[in-house]
Amino acid sequence: PQRGRVLTLHAWTRRATAVCPTARWVSKADDDVYIVTVDWEAQLRMIAAGREGRAMLHGKVVWHNWNVKHFVPHSFDYSYNPDNWRRVIDYLGGDESRARFPDERRRFELCRTHGARQCEWCPAEAECTGPFPFPTGWLITMSAPLARALAGSPAVAAEVARAERLTRSWGGPLLEDVWLGSVVHRALADWPVLWVQMDFAHQFNGDWPAVCRAEKRPRSCGYEFNTTVVYHNKRTRKVHAHVAGEAGAHVPPQPALKCAASAEWRYLNHHMANFAEYVRRERRPSGSGLCVLYEPRFLVPPKHNRLFHHP
Repeated sequence: PQRGRVLTLHAWTRRATAVCPTARWVSKADDDVYIVTVDWEAQLRMIAAGREGRAMLHGKVVWHNWNVKHFVPHSFDYSYNPDNWRRVIDYLGGDESRARFPDERRRFELCRTHGARQCEWCPAEAECTGPFPFPTGWLITMSAPLARALAGSPAVAAEVARAERLTRSWGGPLLEDVWLGSVVHRALADWPVLWVQMDFAHQFNGDWPAVCRAEKRPRSCGYEFNTTVVYHNKRTRKVHAHVAGEAGAHVPPQPALKCAASAEWRYLNHHMANFAEYVRRERRPSGSGLCVLYEPRFLVPPKHNRLFHHP
């Protein structure tokens, strides 16, 4: 399998912490990402204020499970949902009621006949770990203490050595972002890690709406806020002209950082409560948790928000 993404991320973490010992952050980005760096730096300064020495992981945080035997992800989700990945395990154990409709039963049967090769969920409890949070690979930023812990962890080094010896001939490449989330979940289980969610007004994953419509790919499109900081997969050669060339198009974000539930936004409360459940059930140490970096201006009704699309 293609294991370069995992090996490169581990090597970069070790190299960066050795060559730049005074750096406060270590980051990794995909090659199809455009970052408004001045806004990104301002976010990192806000996150770091008063949190020196903390293990922190910043990015677009979502959830996955990881097959530790085959190095493949299972059961993607937008929240902590242990029941989602257990459904197949229960089904294969004899509880056919866990398949909610005929097509799902068909997909569950693929897990029985093909195992992890074609199973969307964890086919065996002994093979899998999770669910756990991970930052999508578009842009991953680790605080220096977390990067040093990963670089110096014997358990992580052993995991990388196993990846180098992996011989499976099926499946896609080893995904470095899901793998990173899995080793923070497993190898650094005793570390109080603070995850920082970059919210919707600061990141966009998709393509220009006009391009999507012309190519009849509406699911690839979405709203783009004028406070976007990270553009992923949006014809990166044109993003700079889009951000800098249109008069008044991009405005500096004015983010706020929430690390506890807030009565003003139920969406934020859901994030907090869901993450607190992960910390409790997985017995993460005191000090672990989630902060959400959001844009207060977009708590007002959408018709009052300034949205723009690429023409």
